Amino acid sequence: SNPAGFNGLIGKIMTMYQSQPDYAAQDLARIDAPVLILDGDADEVIELEHTRTLAELIPTAELCLIPGTGHMAPWQKPAQFNRIVLDFLARE
Repeated sequence: SNPAGFNGLIGKIMTMYQSQPDYAAQDLARIDAPVLILDGDADEVIELEHTRTLAELIPTAELCLIPGTGHMAPWQKPAQFNRIVLDFLARE
């Protein structure tokens, strides 16, 4: 059985998915802080093309794709995910 509120959560996620993000390319181009864009290369939720476009639009972005991993990379490959994040933070 579904936990209470699950259908409501799915509805909110779908609304967010259809309307977010709503940043203009010009907004992303102004980001000057270091940015790590980390995702699985087999993400079932976010299209890989969108992830790559985001990395291209942010001048300071570093794109890292974990091979054979989906949207839940922190749970699917926690050691690799954590190493990538910690390595990024250690450089900054």
